Amino acid sequence: MVKTFLAASLLAFSGLLVAQPSPKYAIKSWKAGNAQAEPQTLNISLNTRDRVYQKTINDLSGRPLYRLLVRSVAFIGPGDGIVAWHVYLTALDSNQNLLTPSDSLEQEEYATPDYLWWFYPGKNRLVPIDAPRAVQLQGSYLLLKATDVKVNDAGQLEGMQLNITFTNTPPSPADATAQ
Repeated sequence: MVKTFLAASLLAFSGLLVAQPSPKYAIKSWKAGNAQAEPQTLNISLNTRDRVYQKTINDLSGRPLYRLLVRSVAFIGPGDGIVAWHVYLTALDSNQNLLTPSDSLEQEEYATPDYLWWFYPGKNRLVPIDAPRAVQLQGSYLLLKATDVKVNDAGQLEGMQLNITFTNTPPSPADATAQ
């Protein structure tokens, strides 16, 4: 009787695992409050020539609210090249990234899927480079998705399209994957 129950439980559980959609990575930022960003979608082309993107993100009234910075992480030395792109969203008066679940200075020391701001194609990646990502930040949501990722034979990034959407309504699972 116990063996039958365990076998049935394992079979049901394995069916649930197969039926689940591809993983979606989502976190809630450590920054609390009600501030809402102006809804917009940014389609950012990044490549070996255009390695940095900066933009001020306004609130609903048009006043500056956040600073957005996308920058490459490059290896300097033999085999120079871009190994990742990092996305930073900060308050105007701070350099602390809001795209993390904790404001702890040690946050970057943990090997968790909380690295939604880190776009890295290597085999030691924490989040697949093309995985849809969602961050709840104060009264807004950010959806991030890399497409058209180009990696050379050395495993270095040569380019990608980064889509960042700011919205003030919770995203549906379809929104995150369609982005």
